[in-house]
Amino acid sequence: PGRKGEGEAPAGTPTVPPLLAEFIKIHSVRDLQHEIAVFHKRGLGGFFRFGIGADDKDSNTNIANANQGGVGLPNRDYWFKDDAKSQETRQKYSEFMTNMLKLAGDSADKAAAETATITAIQKRFASAAKAPVDLRDSEANYNKKSMAELAQMTPNFSWPDYLAARGVSVLKEVNVGQPKYFEEMSKMLTEIPLSDWKTYMKWVVIVNSAGSLSKAFRDESFNFSAKYLFGVKEQPARGKRRTAGADNVIGEALAQEVHNTT
Repeated sequence: PGRKGEGEAPAGTPTVPPLLAEFIKIHSVRDLQHEIAVFHKRGLGGFFRFGIGADDKDSNTNIANANQGGVGLPNRDYWFKDDAKSQETRQKYSEFMTNMLKLAGDSADKAAAETATITAIQKRFASAAKAPVDLRDSEANYNKKSMAELAQMTPNFSWPDYLAARGVSVLKEVNVGQPKYFEEMSKMLTEIPLSDWKTYMKWVVIVNSAGSLSKAFRDESFNFSAKYLFGVKEQPARGKRRTAGADNVIGEALAQEVHNTT
C-alpha cells in the first residue's frame, strides 16, 4: 500500500467510482455515444481515436482525424496470429484483464465472465482494423469525408453530436483513416447489448486509470503492458512517474509558464 501522504489508495482500492457510476446510467445508444465523447474528452480512449492535426496534403491547414482504436492489444495481428507466442500473449492478456477486474472488486467468476465480454468486443474491433503494414500506406489512410458522407458511413453514430460533446466547432469534413473500421463500429453500437458496452467501458476506465490507482493496479499493469509486451525491466521511480503524468496532462501550460519566467 502507498504510504500515508503519497496520495495513493491502499492496495486493491480503486479511486474511480464516479466514472464507473457515470456509464451505469447509459440506457440507449444515444447515451452510449455521449459517454464515448466524455471518455475521449477525459483522455480515456476506447472505441476509436480522434484529434486535430496538420493535413497530410496541405501542411498549412489543420484537419480533424478519426482513426481505429479499441483493440486492446498493440495491434490487430496480436488477435489473429496463431503461433505459440501469439497464443501465449492472448492468454497473458486475458489473465491481466481478470486480475485487474478482481482488484477493482469483482469476484473471480464475475471477472472471468467480464473478461470474455471485453475480449469479444476488442476482437471484433480488431477484425475490422487494418494491420500495421497497411497503416503505413498514407494514401490509403487519407479519406476526407463530408458530414453527409459520415452520416451514411456510420448511421448509428452521430458525428455532430460527438463533436458538440467534445466542444469542437462544426466541421465540414473529417479525415477517416480506416472507413471499414468505422462502418463496423457503427454496426456494433446497435448489435452489442448495452450491458456488454458498460462492461467494456468499465475496463477502459480501469486500464487507463491504473497509473493513478494503488500499487497493486500499477504493478499488474506494468507487468503485462510494459514488462511482458515490451521487455521493460522496471518501473520508473515515483518522481519520474509524477513528472511524466503532469507533462502529459498539462505539458503545454507548464511550458508556457516556464517560458514566461525565463
